[in-house]
Amino acid sequence: MKKEQVISGNFGTAYIGYMSSAKMLNWRLTPNELIGSFAGTILVTTTSGIPVKTYYVSGGGMSPTGQVSVSSLKKGTYRATFGGNGVTVSGKKFNILPGLSETFTKY
Repeated sequence: MKKEQVISGNFGTAYIGYMSSAKMLNWRLTPNELIGSFAGTILVTTTSGIPVKTYYVSGGGMSPTGQVSVSSLKKGTYRATFGGNGVTVSGKKFNILPGLSETFTKY
């Protein structure tokens, strides 16, 4: 089963989702213009907010995407929060709006 969360802002949309069968977190940006560079993090915490692991992600282009494996996490319920910032090829700075997170259960 695939779960996802999407947030929209002035530069476009950002997405994070969990694929339980693959034990992967997927992320994607769909910008309104070409991205020169993007650097972000996916912070995984327990549901009570205790940090467990931070994944660093980056990309550029028209639709940067990626995935990170959470197979090393113990079984349980977690929250993955996606954030970051970047710059478009025209020099406009942008950041992912706060609040983009996904709760998932690893079996």
